[in-house]
Amino acid sequence: MNPNQTEMSGQPSFNVVIIYDDFYSALRGQELAGRMAIELEPAFEIRTRVWDFDLASHPDLRDRAAKDAIEADMIIISVTSEAGLSSSFKAWMESWLAQKRGGLAALVALVSEGECFPAEPPPLCRVLKQMAREGGMDFFCQTGICRNESFECAFEPVHRHGVGSHVALGEIPYSGLAWRGRG
Repeated sequence: MNPNQTEMSGQPSFNVVIIYDDFYSALRGQELAGRMAIELEPAFEIRTRVWDFDLASHPDLRDRAAKDAIEADMIIISVTSEAGLSSSFKAWMESWLAQKRGGLAALVALVSEGECFPAEPPPLCRVLKQMAREGGMDFFCQTGICRNESFECAFEPVHRHGVGSHVALGEIPYSGLAWRGRG
């Protein structure tokens, strides 16, 4: 969490960046950020920045988007398909990943398409998990949207400092580092 206090409220801030590929994935990311706010407010002031994939990796805006990602306590990458990341988006992520090391942060992948609880994580989640590891971040991956449950989740955190980030997600442990729960 960001140790800096906000200028107006005196509360510590919790910075969230949502990066999305279409309107529905943006809504899904906002829903998760909203649920985090319910859990963390009023103790923390929640600050949310939202970026479209194309804008985040656009040459004229990539530095601003990278600054937001570096300052974020949680980065939510929300996509509607299991398609891989573009090379320009991967390059953008790699441009700031090294600056995340040493801080407490989480990278969350929300992948709308595919099975709810696949036996293996989709390739996109494996790529993002590796990037989270390189940046020293915890990693969470949710795949699919289960019937009647918009956030039936399967998480696999990468633990740092022996502590996972499970504040607002309501997880129930079921084996090893894997977590299932309803948020």
